[in-house]
Amino acid sequence: MTQKFTPEFQQSIIDLYHAGTSASQLAKDYGVSVATIYKWTNKSHTAPSKSYTDDDIKRLEKRALKAESEVDILKKALAIFGRIDK
Repeated sequence: MTQKFTPEFQQSIIDLYHAGTSASQLAKDYGVSVATIYKWTNKSHTAPSKSYTDDDIKRLEKRALKAESEVDILKKALAIFGRIDK
């Protein structure tokens, strides 16, 4: 009997593998054979990748800068409100 895995589960295993976790460790942790992990990763390479336009890149860069700015503001607020007066 073959076990069916959801595409989301397969993608999470592929992401963990690409992040540096060994296939043997993933197989042990998640109950998937090493051969299956290699098959999934090889299959994911043949899938067409999304190409980004210049507008997409500019929008994402703007969004990243805004997020960095928000993090800086939150750090300053934490420094101000996080102080304990004795």
